[in-house]
Amino acid sequence: MTSWNIALAFDPRSKTKNSFVSLDTFNALLIAGMLGGLVEVLWVALYSQLSPLNATEVARQIVASVIPAMADTMFAAWLGIAIHFVLSILLAFIFGAFVWQPITRKLAPGYTVVAAMTCLIFAWTINFFVVLPRLNPIFITLMPYSVTFFSKLLFGLTAGTWLCRFQGKSI
Repeated sequence: MTSWNIALAFDPRSKTKNSFVSLDTFNALLIAGMLGGLVEVLWVALYSQLSPLNATEVARQIVASVIPAMADTMFAAWLGIAIHFVLSILLAFIFGAFVWQPITRKLAPGYTVVAAMTCLIFAWTINFFVVLPRLNPIFITLMPYSVTFFSKLLFGLTAGTWLCRFQGKSI
């Protein structure tokens, strides 16, 4: 795939022969990322209500990981949530481009859910054992691994279930 084809793949207006993403697919992946991100936010909020964790600190540490100079601002929590959703959408599009569109979309819907959960487990592993220990070691101490792992499973389950609605459809 050439760089031109890759650029076309993520342009929701393009419906050329070289494009593999229609406007409907673009929207499906966008919503899958938003839903996956939302379920993670709700999971962390629930966990923070049942533990001494302050959910605002989680959001602040997201900012500290990406834009350290803004981690102590008064709007850091909101910025952290925004960054979280941007990364969630990015994950959905990466999954869509490399797994869903070329492989699992053509199979039974259950494969999409399993593939999404597997990809999110892979993302969690890279994030918590490679990226975050170097980028922001404080973040990985905020919650037990089991809580963060389950968060990614919920993301994969939610996004995959949403994308199952489009299995076998020509969108």
